[in-house]
Order: sequence, then C-alpha cells, then structure tokens
Amino acid sequence: NSTSAPSAEPTSKPTSAPTFAPTSVPTVAPTVAPTNSTSAPSAGPTSIPTSSPSFAPTVQPTPAPTDSTFSPTIAPTFASTMSNSSTTNSSTTNSSATRRLDLGGTVSAHAHYADSADLHSSEQAVMFATPMKLPKSHTLGVSFSELISGRKLDDSSAGCPSTCNGRSCDQWEELFPAGTMTCELAEASYGCDCSGCDCNGRDGTAAPVPSPSTAPVPGPTAQPTETLVPTVFSTAMPTTLYNYKYKQCFDLYGAPYTAFPSFEPTRFDTPEPTMTPAPTSGPTALPSPKPTLSFPPTPEPTATKVAGVSISITTTAIEEGESLSVTIVLDAEPKAAVTISISSGAATSYLSFSESAVTFTPSNFDTAVTFIASAPNDDIDRGDYYVDQIVFTISEEDGCDLTGDAVSCDQKVSYSDISLGSTDVTIHDDDTAGVSISTTSVSTTIDNYGDSLTTTSYAVVLTSEPVDDVHISASGLGDWTAPSSSDLVFTASNWDSSKTISLTSTAASSNRPVCPNGGLYCTDLADRTETISHTADSSDSMYNGITIDDVDLSVTVVYDTQLAPTIDEVKFSDALNTLIVTLDSTSDKAGLSGTFDCDSLFTGDTVTDAYLGSGAYCAWVSSKKLTVTFGTGPTILVGDVITIAETLLQSDGEVVSLFSTSQALEVAMPNNPTYPVVVVTSPDTLGLCDSMVLDGSSTSGSGGRDMTYNFTSTDSVSNISTVFAESNSQNSGYGEFAVTVDNRDLVPNTNYPVTLTACNFLGLCSSFSKDVKKSANPVPLVWITGAHPLYTTYADDISIRGEASLPNLECVDATVSNNMEFIWSEVTGGYTGSLETKAPRVLNIDKNQLLPKTTYKFQVLARMSNEPTLNATAVVTVIVETQAVVAGISGGATSVAGTDSDFTMSAAASVDPDSSTDAWEYEWSCTDTSTDTDCGLTLATTEEITVPAGGLSVGEYEFGLLVRKVDSAGNIRNDTTTASVIMIAGDPPKVSIGTLDEKYNSASGSFGALVGSASSSSDVSYAWSLIDADVAITSILMSTEARASVTAQIELLTAGASYTFRLTATDEQGSEGYSEVSLVVNDNPSSGTLAVSPQVGETMKTAYSFVALSWVDADLPLTYKYSYTVVEGNLDLDSSTPLADEQPSATLADATLPMGSAEKLSYTLDGVTYYNNFTLIGQVKVFDSYRASSTAYDDFQCVKAQLNAKQLRQTSKNLTSLAIASGDPEGSLQAVGATHHMMADSSRRRLGAAEEEKILEEFLVKGRRVLLTTEEIARAELITTLENTFAISDITEASMETVLSSLAGILSVPSELTSDAETDGMDLANEVLSEMVAEETVLSSAAYSSAAEALSYLLQSDLFDNGDTDGAVANMGDALADMTATVLIDAASGVGYEVESDNIAMHAFRHEAQYLDSLSVETPTADGSKSAEIMFPSTFYDDALSSYGSDESINVQIVNIADQVYTSHDARDISSGIVQAVIYDSSDSEIDVSALSSPVSLTVETNEAFETDKSSWERTGLCETDGAVLTFDCAYGDRTHTCDSAAAGVTSIGSTTYWITYVCPGIIPSCLWWDGTADSWSGDGCSLASYTSTSVTCECSHLTDFSIGKNYSLPEWTTDFTHTPTSAPTGVPSPAPTPKPTPKPTYTEGSPTPKPTPKPTDEVSTAPTPKPTTTAMTAEPTISHAPAAEPTPKPTPEPTTAAPTPKPTTADPVPAPTPKPTPKPTPEPTPKPTASLEPTTASDDGGGGGGAETADGSGAIIGAVVAVLVVIGGGVGYKMMKGKSKYAVAPEGAAGAGGQAFAGTTVQQVAPE
Repeated sequence: NSTSAPSAEPTSKPTSAPTFAPTSVPTVAPTVAPTNSTSAPSAGPTSIPTSSPSFAPTVQPTPAPTDSTFSPTIAPTFASTMSNSSTTNSSTTNSSATRRLDLGGTVSAHAHYADSADLHSSEQAVMFATPMKLPKSHTLGVSFSELISGRKLDDSSAGCPSTCNGRSCDQWEELFPAGTMTCELAEASYGCDCSGCDCNGRDGTAAPVPSPSTAPVPGPTAQPTETLVPTVFSTAMPTTLYNYKYKQCFDLYGAPYTAFPSFEPTRFDTPEPTMTPAPTSGPTALPSPKPTLSFPPTPEPTATKVAGVSISITTTAIEEGESLSVTIVLDAEPKAAVTISISSGAATSYLSFSESAVTFTPSNFDTAVTFIASAPNDDIDRGDYYVDQIVFTISEEDGCDLTGDAVSCDQKVSYSDISLGSTDVTIHDDDTAGVSISTTSVSTTIDNYGDSLTTTSYAVVLTSEPVDDVHISASGLGDWTAPSSSDLVFTASNWDSSKTISLTSTAASSNRPVCPNGGLYCTDLADRTETISHTADSSDSMYNGITIDDVDLSVTVVYDTQLAPTIDEVKFSDALNTLIVTLDSTSDKAGLSGTFDCDSLFTGDTVTDAYLGSGAYCAWVSSKKLTVTFGTGPTILVGDVITIAETLLQSDGEVVSLFSTSQALEVAMPNNPTYPVVVVTSPDTLGLCDSMVLDGSSTSGSGGRDMTYNFTSTDSVSNISTVFAESNSQNSGYGEFAVTVDNRDLVPNTNYPVTLTACNFLGLCSSFSKDVKKSANPVPLVWITGAHPLYTTYADDISIRGEASLPNLECVDATVSNNMEFIWSEVTGGYTGSLETKAPRVLNIDKNQLLPKTTYKFQVLARMSNEPTLNATAVVTVIVETQAVVAGISGGATSVAGTDSDFTMSAAASVDPDSSTDAWEYEWSCTDTSTDTDCGLTLATTEEITVPAGGLSVGEYEFGLLVRKVDSAGNIRNDTTTASVIMIAGDPPKVSIGTLDEKYNSASGSFGALVGSASSSSDVSYAWSLIDADVAITSILMSTEARASVTAQIELLTAGASYTFRLTATDEQGSEGYSEVSLVVNDNPSSGTLAVSPQVGETMKTAYSFVALSWVDADLPLTYKYSYTVVEGNLDLDSSTPLADEQPSATLADATLPMGSAEKLSYTLDGVTYYNNFTLIGQVKVFDSYRASSTAYDDFQCVKAQLNAKQLRQTSKNLTSLAIASGDPEGSLQAVGATHHMMADSSRRRLGAAEEEKILEEFLVKGRRVLLTTEEIARAELITTLENTFAISDITEASMETVLSSLAGILSVPSELTSDAETDGMDLANEVLSEMVAEETVLSSAAYSSAAEALSYLLQSDLFDNGDTDGAVANMGDALADMTATVLIDAASGVGYEVESDNIAMHAFRHEAQYLDSLSVETPTADGSKSAEIMFPSTFYDDALSSYGSDESINVQIVNIADQVYTSHDARDISSGIVQAVIYDSSDSEIDVSALSSPVSLTVETNEAFETDKSSWERTGLCETDGAVLTFDCAYGDRTHTCDSAAAGVTSIGSTTYWITYVCPGIIPSCLWWDGTADSWSGDGCSLASYTSTSVTCECSHLTDFSIGKNYSLPEWTTDFTHTPTSAPTGVPSPAPTPKPTPKPTYTEGSPTPKPTPKPTDEVSTAPTPKPTTTAMTAEPTISHAPAAEPTPKPTPEPTTAAPTPKPTTADPVPAPTPKPTPKPTPEPTPKPTASLEPTTASDDGGGGGGAETADGSGAIIGAVVAVLVVIGGGVGYKMMKGKSKYAVAPEGAAGAGGQAFAGTTVQQVAPE
C-alpha cells in the first residue's frame, strides 16, 4: 500500500494532479454465486438510461504521512456499468434477491479512457472510485471498449476455462491493477471456475502492489500510463440515505464513500447492510477470512402494469417537402430497454425520419418522444400523389433492469410480444414532367456566297428529374441546315441544365459561289423555312413519348451591299516600270498591306520573275488601285494577261461575302508612254591623239529593260560607219550603249555628226545628234554630263557638271603642265547671275535665278594654265519651262463647320511656282453633294470667302476653287481643286491642317510634319487618326496623337500609296470638328542594275568603271551616287565610301580603289552568299527628283599592288596631285580613300612583314627637317591633300560625306599623327562642318558617323594633352555644334539622331520649345561607352525659353566625351568624361540657360566606382570630460572632436558622458562645370543630388560642359549617451585617445550593454585610470549635433541593433545590465530659427588646424562650409550662398558651427567644391 510514496507519473502529466490511494477501504468482494444468468443487463454504453442524471463522487482521500510528498490520483468519470447474476443457483430471472455488483464500472471507465472516442462527459454517473491505472493499450491486444462491450474474447491462457461472463480468469485478472484480482476473488465474486488457471494470488494471498520503480513497462506499442481526473461534485447526501443502485459501493468501501449528489432520487430506504467481519484500515490486500455481505429483503411491488405503446400522428397526407410528427410513449414500465424502430414500408422509400429508433428504459418509459417524418422535396414526377408507410417495429432487451420505479422485475411488464404495425402516408407530388423549348421560332442567315452568315440556337431542358435517362432527338431539317446535335441525353444529374441545339444553314446548293459568275441573285439562293420536330425516348414512363413543341426555322439570304470588285483595267504606267491594276469598285485589298509578293494576289505565269523581273513587288496605293513594280529584267508585254486568284479579293462594303472570281485581263498600253530620252556623253572636241568615245548609258525611258541602240553618222566616212555597224550588231541586235572610234580612224580638223537612236520595248524611239570635232592639236577633253538640252524650272536648283581630262600626248613629242583651269560663261547673255564656283568643274545655280520660258546656253572652257591655247569647250542648253499654278484651299481637303457660326474658305494655299507678278483670279463654287445641286450661296471672287451662320443646313458640301493667272501676252495658267465641308448643328471647333508637300519619300529616316490648329470658344483636345490605312496612327507618330502638331515617320508607309490623316478637335462641351489632308508617298526608282568592270583589278592602278543601267522613275531627272565597301569582318553597306559627288551620269569611269581583304570572307548580296577574298562591293544609289532612292550592288575584286609603305605614299601623291591640278576633287578623294584603307591597322597584314618596318625619312615641318616614320609622313601629307581637295570640292551631301570619311580614315591611327597633323585634322573637321552649316547642306547619317569617328580619333591623340589647347578645344566645341546643326537640317519636331564612336556619344534632337518641359534626352551606349542623360525641369520653358514661341524649333545637343580636353588647364582628378549639354534656336544660335528656378537634372556614368557604404568611414569615441579632444585616425588624415556635453545635449539629463560616432571624411563625387572665364572647373550653381557606385546625378541651374569630380565629404557625427554604469570601469577614453577607435557600439533591446573601452596603444598612455561606475546603465535617446538657437529634443526610435563588443582596455571592464530603453517623449515643436551666413576663417570641430587638402587638389579646407548644410531633424535647412568664399554656418547668436545643437538631429556638412 503505497500511500507514503509518490506515485510515478509520466513527466507530461500536470503537477497539479496528485496521486493518492485511500487507506480506509479494504479490497473486498461480496460473495457472488456462479454466473449463468441471462437476465443480467448487457454491459456497455447503450445500457445507460439517457434520462438518468449523472453523478460524480466526492473523493475523500486519506491524508498521507507528513514526511512524505505524494500525488493523489483522482478517480475518473465512468460512463457505463456491468451487471452480474445473483449468488443463487436458481434459473429464475428478475429475482428480488438479485443484487448487482457494478465492478464493471471500473472496466468501463478505463476503457473509455483508453479510447478517447468513447469518453463521456463528467455528468455521467461515477460507478467506481477506486484509483487505478491501466495501460492505454492492453496486453490482450484489444481495446478496453471491446472488453466491456460484452464480446467474447479468445482465451489466451492455455487450459483456463472461459466461464466468467465470457472471460477467463486470467483475462479478468489482467483487467484490474496488479494484485487486486485473484483467482479466489474471481471465483467468489463471479462464480468463475479458475481450476487450471495460473492467475495471481492462487494461494489465497494478494500479490503485492508494485512500486513506481517496479511498475510494469508497457510494451512497444503501449502508451504511457495516465490517471483520469474526475469531475467531483461538492454537494453530498446525508449518509443515512442510500440509493439501491449504490449499495455495493458501501458494501465494499464503507462509510467514507457514501456521499452522492443530493438530486439523485431515493426510491427505497434500505437498512444499512452489515459486513462480517467489519472492514479495517490497513493494506489494500484482501483480508482473510473473506467478508460476507448480507442485505435485508426489498419490498415487493403492490400493482401490476399492462404493456402498451401510445402513438399519435399529426397527419397522414402531406405535400412534397413537408413533414409530419409522430409521438411515441410506453404505457407501462418495461422490464428492460424497449426499442421502437421506425422505417419506410413502401417498395420505394420516400419518407425520411429524424430518428431511426427510439429506446425507452425503465427510467424514461413514460417520457414521450417525438420524431419527424419528412416527404422528399425532389424534382421527380410520380403522378398526382404517391404513398409511403411508416412501419413501427418493437424490440426488448433480455433480462431485467432494476432501474426505474419498480423495485423488482415482477413489478415491470414485457413488450416482447407487442406488434405495432404501420401507417400509410399520402404524399402529393408537385412536379410535372415535360420538355421545355426556349423558343419555337428561330432564324438563320446565309450570305451571297452561300455560306452561313449567322447561326441560331435554342435551348432544351426537362421540367422534372427523370428516373432514367431521357433521349431527345431532333428531326425534320433539310439537307442544308445542320444541327450541332440531333440527340440530347438528360440524366438525373443534368436534367435541369439546358442543352443547346445550334443550327447552321447554307444555301441549297454545293456550288460556291451559288450564283453563276458571282452574281447576287439565283434560284438556289432564296429564303426558306424548315420545321424541327422532337421526340423523347426513355424507360421513365413520364417522359417516354411525351409531347414536345416543334421549332420553326427561317433561313434568310443577306445580300451583299456591293458586288465583289472586278478588274477594270490593267495597263503599263507611263514610265513603263509598273503595271497599274484598277478595280471597278473599292476592295478589302485582300487583307494585304505594304509591299508584298505579287503571287499573294495574282496567279498564272505572268506573276513569275520571268515576266515581272527579279525582285518585283506589289502594293496597294488605294482600295481600288494596285501597282505591280517590275524587278530586274521584266519581259511582260502589252497583250499579256494578268489573272486575279479566286477567293482572295472582296469588297470593302458593310455586308461582304462574295469574292472576285478568277479574272484575266490583258495588259494595255499606257496613256502617255515614255519615249526614250537619249543622252550621248562625249567631248565636243577631240585632241589629236584622242579616240572618239560616245556613251549613251544615261539614256532613260527603257522601262527597266534593254533598249536597242543604233549609232549612225551622216558622214559617209566608211571607217566610222563600219565601227558603228559593228557596235549596233552586238547583244543580239540590241546594240551597245557605248561605242569607241579609234584615233587612227579619225581625221584631224574634221567635224563628225553622230546620232544615237534608242528604242524601248514598246518600239518607241528617240534620237539625239551632235557634232564631234577632231582637232589637229592636243587639247583637254571636256564635256557636260546629263541630258542635252537640260530642262528645268524657275523653282529648281540646277547643277551643271563638267568632266575633263588632261590632253593626250601619246602621239606627239611634247610635255605640258598638269594644271588645268575652268571658266564658266552663259553664251546668250540672258543670265546675269553669279558664275563663281568652288568646284571648278561644277556650276551651281540656285533656284529663282533662271526665268521661266527662257532658254540659256552655259559653256565651260577647260584650258591648261601654262598653255592657255590648249583649250576646249562644252556647251549645254538649259530650257526653263513654265510651271502651272497650283490651286489650294487652306485647312485641309475635308473639314467640319457648324451651322451656328460663320466659317471661311481661303485660297491662300494656292501657289505659283514661277512666282510671277501676274494677278491672281479666283472663282468659287458650292455643291450640295446629297442632291448634286448648287448650294444657293452667292460667293465672292476673292481669295477668301465667308459663309454666314445658317447659310448652309446640316449636310455635306463640296466647295470648288479655280485659280488663274494671265500674263501680258495673254497666256493663261490655271488650276482647280475642291474641298469638302461637313455641316453639323451647333458651333464645333474649326480645325485646320497646314499644306503638305507634294510627295514624301519612304526612305529610312524620312519624316513628315503635320501642323494642325483649331479655333474654338473654349479649350479643345486633339486627336490624330488615319482613315482606311494599313498602319495604326500610333505606330507612325513620333509623339502622342493628342497634340495639334505631330511628326509622322514616312519610312513606315508604303511607297506609292496615299494616306488620309485626320485631326479631330473636341471642345469642353464635347462638340467635335475635324479636318483631313492626304499625304502622298513617293515611289522609288526601280528595275535598274549596276555593273562594275573589270571584275578583277589591281589597287591604285586599275581604273574601274561603274555603270547603272535601266533605272526607271516617273519623277525625272535621275541622279546617281557611286560608292564602295571593303568586305571585312562586319559588312555594313550603309557605311560605304563615296567615289564621287551625286551626278546625272549613269556611268562613273576611271575610279581608283583600295584592295580588298586578303582573307576569304563570306558576304551576302541579293539573297546569295559568296565566299571570296580581295572583295569589294560596288554600290549605286539612284535618286529621283523628289529624292526617293533605290540601291543596286555588284561585287568585284581588287587585289594588292606590289607596293611598300614608301611606294604607296608616293603613288598616292602622284594620283592626288594630278587630280587636284586638273580640278578633279573626286579623283583625289578616290586616291586618298584607297591610301588610308591600305594604311589602316586592319590592313597592315596586307603589305607583308618587310613592308611593316618603320622607315624613318626626313620631312619638312615648319621649315625644319625632322625624322619621321613613313606612316607619319604619309598621314600628314594625306591631311594636306585632303585640305587641298576640300578647297575645290562642291559643298554637297555626297561630297562632304566623302571628305569626312577620308578624314576619319586618315586619323584612324592616332599614334601615327604628328602634332601638326593633329592640329590640321581638327581644323579641317571644323572647317568642313562649318561650311556645311553655311551652305545648309545636310549631314547624312554616314557623314555624321564619320565626323564623330574623326573627332574621337583626335581625342585619342595628344592634341588636348600638351601646350596651348584653347584652339583645339574651341574647334572641338564648334565642330560638335555644327554637327548638331547640319544633321538636324530639315528635321521635323520630335526627331533626333544618335551617333557613337569610341570616345564620343552624341544625341542631337529637335523639339518644339513648349515640349522641352520634363523632357529627357540621353546619349547612346551601344558600344559600351558611358551614358549621360539630361532631364529638363517642368518649368524650363518659362525659365529659359519664354522669349521664344511655344512652337519654335529648339535643337538639343547632349554629348558625352570620354576623354578630358581641359587637362592642360586644370589637372585635377576627374571621374568621368565631359558631358556637354547645350540648346540652340532655329538660327543655330546657342541659347544661354542660367539661373533656372528649378534645376536641370544630369545623370552621368563615372569611370570609377565611388564608395556608397560609409560604415568603413565610421569611428567611435567616448567623451567623459568637457574639453577633452578625441582624435580619430581617418583615411585622409587624423580628425579631432572636442567634447562638449552641453552641445551634445547630455547635461539636460544630468550626465556628462556620451559616445560619439564620427564619420570621417571620404571621397565623394562632386558636380563640376567648366568655367571658361576662370579657366578651371567650378561647382557654383550645381549640387550633388544622388549617386550610386557608378552613376552620379547632379542638379544644375544652367547648361554647359559638365564633369564629375572628387571631393572629401565633411565629417558627420552623432552622439549616443547613457548614465554611468555601476559596475567596474568601462574604459573611458582619455583626452588623448588611441589612434584607431573601434566602430560605434550597438545595442540590443533588453540585453546587457557593456561600454567599449579604448584600444591599447603601443606606447604607455598617460590617460587617467577609468573611473568605476556604481549605478546600472540605462539606455537614453540618441543626441546628434545641429546648430540651433534652442535645443529641442526629437524622439528617436529605440535601439534595436546588436549588443556592442567592448573596446579592449588595460582594466577589465565589468558590464552592467541595460534595461529596455525608455522611449523618448515627443517634444513640442520649436519655431524655426533664422540662419545667417557670415564670412569667417572657419576652424570647425572637424577641421583640424588648417584643414586637409581636398582630393582634387583645390586646397579647400575640410570643415569650411560652402553650398548646403543639411540639418536632418530640428526642421532647419540652410540654402546655398553663391560665391567662392568659404563660410561657416551658424544660427543667429551662436558662436559658430560648434554651437549648441538640436537634440535628436544629425548634421551633415557638404564639402566645398
């Protein structure tokens, strides 16, 4: 008995649940007869009456010994009992003598504890209060729930009979705690036969209770032993009252356990039982002899009851979804539990019941029970009603239950023989079976083609749930309507989900299109009706064969509003290079846009390359017109057939279905076919030794294919005729375009009349005749290229280009100088303008110089300078044609006007290209387009007319304009035009669009300005759109479409097409007005080729010829630009090197070229890939009169010449000298280009190893001879040659492109440039660009790139490193400005051009002044150069451009120069290149931008990284004594701090100790600009906005040249202070602290915070011994320095960083714990102090004597404050004071920067620049 020992409990049990065992209760058992009773109620939860109250015992533990600690175990709550038979052997059941021993309660309790699912609440009766513990998993391998359920268990003990209520003695023994159940006890208590059993205590003695240390350990699957905690009621009954069912408790345990809840009814008072012998206190083992219990007899019942069941039902007829109530009660107390089961008795159960059974016990038999029977609320149709039955079945448990009122079984009745029967319930069905059709009338449509246009559908759904699947089938449709499904299946799960039958109808014919030839009407294409019937099939009788509605289908034909287009006409264009296909109506263009392959629309042989030529393409120019542009070598002729493929082309009407059928139409002749324009290029006079060369290659009008050439002579000289006949027979009879008559066949002093007749493929022929004179002396050859005569107009510039060559002296023994001069004159005397020329061979005459209807003859005389008699002339006739006047109506081709206001029509857009002084005459007309009648207005004959308000009603009108001019001779020039006006009600905005050019080119980089405006009584918003276009408006505009004026990218439009742009303006009332204009995109020259000969030649020796043949365009004359590209690693055909200026000749002869790469390289031309070495690609770009262009290529080879570097130099000199002397700049440029290509680094390997040796030669430099390498000499000579060439070059786009390309090539190896070459190169670049600005010559993209490369190479040279570089810097700046000006000539608003080279990245951009606000412009970074970006402030227009019109064009230039050009002036360390930001007005004048109210933001990438993490700059020190000086070992010199507790704000909390975190000066970026006046970098007007490690953003109030410099930051410091700790000394630093303080200590909230101590030094410190602290440290708010009139505390967040590491010290510090910091109170706001700036000789706290040198060498003193002092916290900021003086900053009345600080603030001082 273990009352004195603590029980062993699992560690997981609560300590508040003590375990104890009562000592006053002996473990005894009553004498029990052997069991064989069938009347014992079954043990288990179901035997517990549901109406009986629950009880819990009041446990009375016996106190344990005072010297021992124990944990009492409280008995658990039990949920069921187990009854046993009486002690008598009588077989009579329900004997009044039967008594129950509820020991089964213990098993029940433990079983429910083991299986938590079986646990019941504490309100259940507690049947057994003996404390005991059993494992959760019993050794029998079954749960305790199974043990107490009464199920028979297998006997696991061999030879032990199972005679005790289904359990063996061994099993019973295992059910109880060890030693509490013996064989004897089992035999005595249960009548068990334990013979043969080996159970504990077989000898009659109880086994000892195991101690906690010896308690059995559960098996591997066992759970820890636990004790249940019971619910104990405090209310107890008097001990004299007993309930019978609890008597056994008294019998076993005596008086201490007689307390039960007072609310338990007492039905019988029974005398207290006697026990023999009386129980004694002591051990829990069974006493010997065994006590015997005896009970007085129980009184017998006095009446007999009759078994009966009362059942009442509220109704027997209900609706679906309703319910009825059934109440049941027993009439008499049953012997045992009676269960009445409720179920459905019908074959199909419909009713559902709230209870399936009701159980009555003796305790609750008279309590009525009500249950609910519910009818289904389903969707099944079962007829009008259906019936179900409620069947009652009764059953009674065996045995007798002595609970209840009766005291014996004889007083109870049996219900086992009662039959209850059933009750019918009628359920009324509210569902109706049916099939619902959503509609009984539907319709479909078909189109003219016969296909379905619109489909229809209807939904089918059941109205009730079927009991089996229902199949709905649809039938009755004809062959031409197809249902989506003809069998719908509905199931019980989807019956209420509708199913759709879709109907698609087609024409009643398989033909497509239905009607022949694509007609609209025919028999098979007609309206019709069809009826759809439905049937249902199902095993559900309610649905099988049910009636379903029919559906009527109406099929309607929707006829096209417009027939499919057909080909109306196919004919050649007048220029013969295209076919024009015209349709009879507008089309959808077959969905094709832009240019496309013709076989996308046409079919047949006529669309192959053999017919249309290689590279042919098609394009829609409108919805009714298509052009087929021929490729190279077309063969299609008049009468050939063009066929449109079927099912491709449709109308663009609203309702469209029909396609154009396969149509074939013959190609017709053009309306006005082009005749050949024969051009014969030949000198008028031949020298004695010259042969006659007649070149007809420039003849036009070929239509893009071979012409026949026939040379003839009226002279009968047989030798010439023979040569001509031979030439004419070549090329299969087509003849040759050029013929040569040898000098030997010509007779001196003879005039030869020659004629060239050329015929095109249409057989149209033209001829040109001229006389060629053979001189008896050598003379220069001279001729004028181009057509003869030359036709021009008053409005055109013309360029008359002469060609010449030196006299041929091969047949004479003579010499002559190479110097040739050219003299221009006008023979008729009608021209009085200037005849001066820059290029000797070219005469340029500006527009408006030659009068209309006038013929001029211009002559060029070429003569030798030293032999003027050796001369020759060439003459060209210039005919100035009269131009027609052009009528124009201002505002647009279509506009909107309102009926409520006047509107005007103006003819101001009319133009007279001849600018005659003849008076304009105007005639206006107005037509109502809806009636095609006159509007009824009286219109004036003036330039502008006004239509009054109300003059026209709502509708559309067409205004016509006729303009006329009549000269003095009565010659009339007139023109007409129309404009549409749409009248709407009200007063909408009146929108106007500026007049557009006649044509725009679609070449890359082409743009067009659309200038709009609107007049309105209120503000308007704008929106641009495109009408019926193949591109979206947003894709072609350079800006948002919501502006009045925009720029369109013409390059994205289709060449040859016309586009309608609309500008809509909407006023504040939502009223809209618009205007429209048409923009015509020019078509490009086509069908031509390029041929270079010979195909293989030698560099610097072979004269190559470029011939461009068969080029065609409607806008003549054509001009040609020839160039070449060396095939190298990266082939860029757009960066070719020009060979000559743009010229009218289709032939370029005698070209000098460099050699190609010796390495075999692959390249692709016209889709074909080649693999060759020494390859060059020749190129010709052909322009029409509107500058539309196309390009052709031809590859050839140019091999190396056997020349070393010196020989190459000499050969180059010879060629260039000869060309310059003869006035041939192009010949010189060709030789220069060939030379520098040969000298390029990438070409050095071509010369051979021996030739790469550097050869020193004497060279004359500024009058003295120096030794230079051949390469240095050659480059210097080439620059001089280029200067001389430029001096005689015409300032044209092509010519300057060649010059700049040559200059970049010469400068490409900076290490081989002499100082003179560098200077000359810079001067030449500046001069070229400057003259281009003066001549308004556009800098092409190739020239733009060459100029940037040339300047980049100069930056790599020594030009800007030594000596006086002012001139070079100025030239560089001027050159960049000129590049911006020239590249933006004719640029539209919003257009910019970028270029990048190794050292220059540039962006030139044009925009309207009003749109510069908030505009960002950046430089390109394609090659990895550093980027730069400028962003203008939102107030930029008001600040800098308010004097300019809002729509004035402003040029923006931003350049990033990688190298420094100011190094020789200011050698400070700079961390970036130079960023130049400048803006110019429309006259290219720089706009001064300064003193901006909001700064310009400039972001620059740096060349080196800046440190952004300043943690390495931080130092920490401890101030304990005012006046102590802390020294910090900063990276750029020691810094000091003077301790001042008052300034630190420490005195306000009663402490003088504080920590200081000192941020040392470090290198930070500074924003600099070049001050030309001071000749140095300056920081005035610029501030550092932000920076990363590689990028710096500055804010400046002006524009100029910027760079990023370096500077020291000024020191920053913050103070953290605490009260002195109580522990040991913490190492307070001395006034002379160690050189390297440790980093700032950090604190963790709530953790001990030791103070750091000074780091020991190598020398003995004289610092005083640290004073020990005696109080605990408390975290205080952080205090930072800030100058202020009064300190105002500012709340600071609680410290959350990690605890600090103490500094090392000679004395071991004793850390003190740090409580959680107290939050700093929020102070009242303090008025902002007034700051003043006073000049001073600042010796700041951070200064340290005279200060340290700044990083950039400026000598500025660290600590002197210039620019901005930022006060973080305290609300104080100090603005910059402009100027160079150094200032200290302090509040009024303060002593300086070291004055009193704001509490809770941080001071950051920005270093001086």
